[in-house]
Amino acid sequence: MILQDIPLEICSNIDFSCLYSIEACAVAVVYIIYDKKKKNIVKMGTSRACGDNHIKSSIHAEEICINYCRSNDKRNKYEIYIWRYSKSGEIKPVYCCYACSQLLKKYNYYHKIYTFDNGNILSAYGKPYITVGFIIKHGL
Repeated sequence: MILQDIPLEICSNIDFSCLYSIEACAVAVVYIIYDKKKKNIVKMGTSRACGDNHIKSSIHAEEICINYCRSNDKRNKYEIYIWRYSKSGEIKPVYCCYACSQLLKKYNYYHKIYTFDNGNILSAYGKPYITVGFIIKHGL
């Protein structure tokens, strides 16, 4: 499987195949924390499900990124990029849910989170929605 490349200028050669799983591509959100000045990926990973024994149904990629940036980005220079892969390995855009939008606003990261759409970089903030996990949990 050949994955579509992200439209960022990166100094080192990064292999994103470790972040792709055909079983999880419909739900897993891939994230990177990017240092624009050094053109370097500082951290990368995917969102994760928590299971039945946890208060939350999942930990969103935005939450993981904000926690990392709050403790490691003292100069406020990192950017956050989130996306999904389709089953064929193409990049699909992802936007922040309502809870993550509130979190981004609270910690002043709403202007530093982006997604990819057809080779373009777009803001991932500004189209909040209620997650499926929230709807199921609260019977909406």
